[in-house]
Amino acid sequence: MSFTGGSDTPAARGTARYGYLRELGIDVWVPRGGRGGGRRPEPSDSADSATRQDATGAKAEPAAKPEPAASPEPAATFDIRGFRIGGVLALIDASLWPHRRFFLDVVLAMNGWRGDRREDVRFEWPQLLSADGGEDAAGRAFRAFVAAQSGDDGRILAVGKTVEGLLGEEPPGAVLAIERVVDGADRRDLWRRVRNLP
Repeated sequence: MSFTGGSDTPAARGTARYGYLRELGIDVWVPRGGRGGGRRPEPSDSADSATRQDATGAKAEPAAKPEPAASPEPAATFDIRGFRIGGVLALIDASLWPHRRFFLDVVLAMNGWRGDRREDVRFEWPQLLSADGGEDAAGRAFRAFVAAQSGDDGRILAVGKTVEGLLGEEPPGAVLAIERVVDGADRRDLWRRVRNLP
């Protein structure tokens, strides 16, 4: 027996809980045969109700659904991974990252086959604190990142169309751009380009 002043049965507690949720504006749905004796849920007074009844009980016209707000253009998202060995910075589109061993050989060739210490770098967009997620802001941020990572006299290996596009017209150093892993005659051409890079 309870001395709280009201009934303390599971049905009463459930009804009180549903009443509380309804007061918060949350629709309460009770399955048939479950709690509440199989009653149907009471629809809320939200604006998305399909039909309404006026004071006489006649059904009114369905409420017009509001037009969805025009969503802004989706922000550019990308992940650029890379590494720096000596004076060479490799920037690789994440989709080509599984082939990094090939690109490591290219970077070593660009560095005169000196095996300096390797430092990994990564650039992801959008960044947490960026106010503007557009492609112009992404390009500016990426170019600032590259300038900070490559130094004044650095060479850059740009792998993938995304990386090449983000570097823009005036990259901060000599750039060797590769769109994909190459083989055969294309590989010989690549090594020729490495030797002729300023």
